[in-house]
Amino acid sequence: MKRFFFLVTILLITATTQQTKAQVADFNTQLCHNWTISAVELYGAEVPAEGANAGDKLNINADKTIDMILNGHGYAGTYRVSEDGTWMSISLSETTAMRLKILELTDTKLKVDHIEDNIHYVLVFTHL
Repeated sequence: MKRFFFLVTILLITATTQQTKAQVADFNTQLCHNWTISAVELYGAEVPAEGANAGDKLNINADKTIDMILNGHGYAGTYRVSEDGTWMSISLSETTAMRLKILELTDTKLKVDHIEDNIHYVLVFTHL
């Protein structure tokens, strides 16, 4: 009976590990694209990006590098995503970093919350 319980436990751990690896692979497949801004969210409604946001882009690469334009400013660095997939931490240099909260991620849409000077910018990106 102990041997049976042990085997069932091992099978459950293996299945859970394989499922987690598949979820990470799917998440990375969805995330790693050249994203172009399609809208900003204001008071819960998505409206076309204008002004400084009109040229925003996120080029997220599988090698954990990122090139981006946010509010008209260009940045390059490396990134990592939290285990639960909600935060992207971006290292721009040894002393500069930023975080994006991932609000939504599908095969064609990425919605992030970017906080700059205590102001939340909810940005909606798409790719072809």
